[in-house]
Amino acid sequence: MEQLPALVTLPNLTDFQLAKLANEVAMDIRRVEEILPDYGLTLAQYELVQKIPFFSDTLAQYQLEWKSAKSVHERLRLQSAIMLEEAFPTLGARMRNRDEPLPAAVETAKLLARITGLGEASKGAAPGSSEKFSITIVLDADRKGGQEIKFEKDITPKTLDLEATKEKE
Repeated sequence: MEQLPALVTLPNLTDFQLAKLANEVAMDIRRVEEILPDYGLTLAQYELVQKIPFFSDTLAQYQLEWKSAKSVHERLRLQSAIMLEEAFPTLGARMRNRDEPLPAAVETAKLLARITGLGEASKGAAPGSSEKFSITIVLDADRKGGQEIKFEKDITPKTLDLEATKEKE
């Protein structure tokens, strides 16, 4: 007697979930086999999903967008972030390993500090630059020869120079 193929049923996926799946597949950062469990799908079910017009159209659109020249920076940023995230446990373990050379551990600590934003100067301000707050008041501006009063305050955050403090001791 001939055996009939098993029926494959799809879980009830919303359009949002189908679009999200299409986006992940288009990015091609993880293998499809790794993505499917996140959506409760098997490979057999995914073959059916691929035949859903909404999914196939959305996937095609995401693939066009993801592979366009405009998204190069975004692709590289995302791929780099994923690689860095995968390496974090190893980096952290090596940084804490007493057998790891101190300069390497310090560089890892600096990298982690940069990523988290700790120990960084404020963005946009060049080293050694100052920040100022100013108010300008013009009295009798509608008349010729109006008087201008200007108030300026240096609001650059003060930092402690530990080297200078050590030299004084």
